[in-house]
Amino acid sequence: MKRRELARWEAWATREAEWFFGTQGGKVTEDGSGKRRQRAEVIERALRAIPPFHRGALSLWHDRKKWPLDLQREFGMATSLAVRLECALHPSVGSTETLEAAAVVRISALITRGRDSDQRLLARLANRADRHHRLAIRALAKSRSAIAARREEAPVSGVVLVAGTSAKELA
Repeated sequence: MKRRELARWEAWATREAEWFFGTQGGKVTEDGSGKRRQRAEVIERALRAIPPFHRGALSLWHDRKKWPLDLQREFGMATSLAVRLECALHPSVGSTETLEAAAVVRISALITRGRDSDQRLLARLANRADRHHRLAIRALAKSRSAIAARREEAPVSGVVLVAGTSAKELA
């Protein structure tokens, strides 16, 4: 796939991920129009074709969990993913909530102290979260383009689609 074509697919995959994980909550629902359900099924099929850690990165990127304000300011959309990546740096036993709470305490301490070394750690964590997201979008774009090739679709600028439907039609 050429660079320009990949960039178009990545832009398309970004919009589809935003819709699927944001509006749809990361699942195919029974309610909604037939076009909405069809669109969700196509995206779900593309997501099943990529490694689970990429799907997890996309899901966490779009997670709307309430985090402390200092973390939200530091990481923005990447907050949930950054917290989970920080958890991975400190393997432990416990529930997800317990491990995330411990990660929040560690990250908040870095933000509060504000030393140069702390700022470098925070920047590294933010960069890792961004990289995981970019790689997940690329994987989704490639998976989605393969599905579209079988269905003879192509990404259209400004349109997130299921075979010829516009975002306006799906809203």
